[in-house]
Order: sequence, then structure tokens, then C-alpha cells
Amino acid sequence: MSVVTLYPAFKPVMFLTELASMSFRIDDAKSSSVQFAVLDSSGNTVFSNSYVTAADGSFSVYDIDKLVRPLLSGLMTKFSFRVAGHILTGGEVSVVDVSVRVSGDAETFLRSCFLTAVQADSRVTARGRIEMLYAYIMDGEPGELYITARLYDAAARTILERDLVAASLPSGYAEIDISPDHVAQLMDIGAAQLLSYTVTLGRRKVTYTLNGASSQSQTCLMFLNCFGQPERIYLAGTSTVSPSYERSQALVNGALLTFDVNETMKHVVHTGPMPRSMEPLLLDLLRSRTVAVVRHEATQRNAEDMEEVAVTQCDPKLSSDLTVMNDVEITYRPVAAVTAMLVPRRTERTFDNTFDKTFD
Repeated sequence: MSVVTLYPAFKPVMFLTELASMSFRIDDAKSSSVQFAVLDSSGNTVFSNSYVTAADGSFSVYDIDKLVRPLLSGLMTKFSFRVAGHILTGGEVSVVDVSVRVSGDAETFLRSCFLTAVQADSRVTARGRIEMLYAYIMDGEPGELYITARLYDAAARTILERDLVAASLPSGYAEIDISPDHVAQLMDIGAAQLLSYTVTLGRRKVTYTLNGASSQSQTCLMFLNCFGQPERIYLAGTSTVSPSYERSQALVNGALLTFDVNETMKHVVHTGPMPRSMEPLLLDLLRSRTVAVVRHEATQRNAEDMEEVAVTQCDPKLSSDLTVMNDVEITYRPVAAVTAMLVPRRTERTFDNTFDKTFD
């Protein structure tokens, strides 16, 4: 008995969403049913079922992506797919965790793209922001990380270009810090002003342009993107605190008494004008099930301060009209049952209890 895969084309590396719908055909005219099974990397059967074939010997399997999602470990997890006793592709399939459909095959994507929904060649950033890139370096692929920075030297009134081999990364998963402050430190720019920088890893390439805006007054939301990697989005629009109160009250002995007050603290934030290249990042935020608001990034003296939140409402309307700057309103609330929180003020002091008084 031979098995023909109608859809999708099984390869050694595949996206999780490709397993949402699968069709096969067998050439055994005597068989009216066929066994389909999914095996983990240890050879244990995680799913098995019999399917009735059509007159031409074909049958379809649906929602295997939802079945194996809880079994995923990291970015890539190996599974085997067996049809009528035959292992497809002759061995294991490395399944890449992703929550959206991706055009093209998985191996080509991993070799040429970073693990983010933003596939544009350029992005906008600012000093003080945290920018991370994630990649999976395949075997035999060059792992040198190149950074090309454009600097403005105010004293000489010239624009300089400086190159740097920032790292040599091994094969496998890579997490890369390409924040503007980190790049400025690597480049040792001194008093020069960082205008933009280009990050190149193999065939992957992205350019960050600094817009001069401060990140201190912007809302920062961190979320797990469509590849399960933590990513930040900075919203430059206005923010509003919109609490609601549900009171349990009754007249008792001629007095109105309040027995309970249920407070729900909601925050409404506007994205502000967004570059077209950043719109996929916004949509990726809205489809994410894990979101947190970052109040304070980690410093030498203070730990990172963030709180998990849930996006409760957002109806994005992204116009293709180039004369319109899209501004989207997002409403979120803390996931905790008690939504109100007191946040003490944190200041960066030079002389605090960590100051060395040896020579006082």
C-alpha cells in the first residue's frame, strides 16, 4: 500500500499551522478505512484514529495543530506522522511553533527571516527602548552578526559610517539584543549621535532608524509574538485611566450603607501615529494571549517592573490611504482579581545605600 500526500507537502521542517488541514490518498482499493497517527520524538503515540476513505481512497485530517500545540517545547519540536503504517518523509518532522499562516516553506523562512511578524526592511526606534531580535540559525549557515551604524559627529559636522562584527552565533536558537543604547555601547560612539543602524545575520537584514523621541512618556507593552518570542511595542499616544465601580448599597435604619465596592481598573491607550511597517506588530499584539505592561525597565539599581494584563477591547481600522496616519485605541486591564495597584516611586540615585563610603 502506497500513500500519496495531497496537502500539505511534508518536509523535514514545517510550520505548526500547516497541520491544520491535511489530505492523503491510498491506492489500496480493498481498504475502506486507514489509520492515522502522530508520534512524539520518543516514538510514543500522542494521537491515533481510523478514517473512512472516499471512493478514490482519499481522506482528510483536521486540527492536528491544536492537538500538538500543548506538546510543543521551545521553538521547534519533533514529531512523526504515520499513515497506514508508513512514516511520512521517512522520519521525524521538526514543527515550528507559530500561530499564523506563513507564506513559503519553513526552512526557507528560518534561513532568511527573523522570528517576528514585522517583515519590513526598516523599523523605527529611539534611545532608551529595548529592541530584541530572534532567529533560528540552521546547520551550515553563517552565524556572524554584523552591525553597520550611521553616526553624526557634531564637532566635525559629518556623518560617519562604522561597521562591527558584534558576535559569532552557533547553530540553533539565537536571542539578540540590538537596543539603541546597547548598539551605541558596542560601537563606542562617544559624543557622536546614533542616527540609524543595520543588523545583518546571514540573509536576514533589518535597519533601525532613530526618531529622537523619548521612551519615558510612552506606554510599553510586552507580549509573546506569533512565534512565542517576547516582543515589545511602544505606544506614543495618550493614555487614560478609566476605572469603574460597582457598589452594593442599601438603606438601613434610614441611612444608605455601602456593603461592598467592586473596582475594575481599565487603561485606555492610543498607539499614536504609526509607521506602516509597524502595523503587523500591533496586530500581533492583539492576537497574543500573553501581554504585560512594562512600567520600568531593569537597571543596575532597580529590577524590571511589569504587570500581566489582558486586552479587553480594540477594533483596529488600518487604512491604506497614505495621507492618513492610523491611530488605534486599545483598552486593557490587569489580569489580577484586584485590579487597583499602588506603585511606589522608583528613582535612580547616585548616592544611596550601595555607595562605597570607604574613603569618606
